[in-house]
Amino acid sequence: MDTQEIAALAARHGAEAAEHYWQLDPADHELAAEWVRNAEAGTLRDHYTAAILALEELWDEIPSDLDTEGWSWGDLADYQGACEAAFIARTTELCREVIA
Repeated sequence: MDTQEIAALAARHGAEAAEHYWQLDPADHELAAEWVRNAEAGTLRDHYTAAILALEELWDEIPSDLDTEGWSWGDLADYQGACEAAFIARTTELCREVIA
């Protein structure tokens, strides 16, 4: 699997995880606005420990369609980074929908 395929897979998994967690605990207007402000400021890790912990749990539950055989440590790190970025981006989109 090449770097682009890994990034695409990670983006899908991150977005799916965001939607899953959103269904379990959607944000109200106030929380959504706060999330978006922090996302734009780059301070999500400072304010959303629970959401970031959910991301860390995500790494413990590797998706069933993820075959990492032959991946380097760099590939795994790239996957994790892209998955986290997609999770945050999708959650931010969902929060913006609440605000709108």
